[in-house]
Amino acid sequence: MININSLYCENCLETMARMPDNFVDLIVTSPPYFNAKQYSKYDSVKQYMDQMKDIFFAIFRVTKESRMCVVNISPVLVEREKRSKQSYSIPLPF
Repeated sequence: MININSLYCENCLETMARMPDNFVDLIVTSPPYFNAKQYSKYDSVKQYMDQMKDIFFAIFRVTKESRMCVVNISPVLVEREKRSKQSYSIPLPF
């Protein structure tokens, strides 16, 4: 179970798994950016998107009916594999 007004330094999926349904009024989050920081290394965009999907399904479950979720995120830039190919971005905020 979760204690109200407490901080938990752990994976958000672990924390939310201990929360009952309809528990939270507001969630403010800044998910990791796809391979933009040292702490976020994914093998593929699909792996990243699958993790984000799991997180947001958990967010939906734990927030109350009058829920509010504020997300700070930017587009994902997928670097080109070689000079002859084009890089592209995934417009996640949209």
